[in-house]
Amino acid sequence: MEKQLPWLDEKLAKNNRPVFVFLNIGETHFPYYRLGSQWNKEYSHCQPMAGKNNDAQECQRRQKACLEYIDARVAPLLQSFSHSNIIITADHGDCWGEDTLWGHGMHHDKVLEVPLLMRLTSDYDSDQPFFQQLMKRTYSHIKDILK
Repeated sequence: MEKQLPWLDEKLAKNNRPVFVFLNIGETHFPYYRLGSQWNKEYSHCQPMAGKNNDAQECQRRQKACLEYIDARVAPLLQSFSHSNIIITADHGDCWGEDTLWGHGMHHDKVLEVPLLMRLTSDYDSDQPFFQQLMKRTYSHIKDILK
């Protein structure tokens, strides 16, 4: 994150055309560590297949702390795209002891549980086939979850 954002800022400052930005953030992934964390990066309570040595509450605390850190760091970038369409999601969820599973290298509902946040400008083209399919799939999935 500490290298990604300055690099991205530099590239965006030199650009005057529309852009697509994809930012993959590692801090919210196992071992849930960020610059300045008050815990040892080498030891994690969230290790895949570690079983009894893991602690779901500690995993949640660490991931939340990393997410709060990322929120603060990414806020200026999001503000610079205040007139753009923005989609925020994740590549996977994690099991923290559900059904005795830890991590994300398996098929489990918790691994498939990811956020999907969209902020669309008033001029997005909702008639485009890609957008129609995205909305249809998203609505279908959300409808199934809310049942």
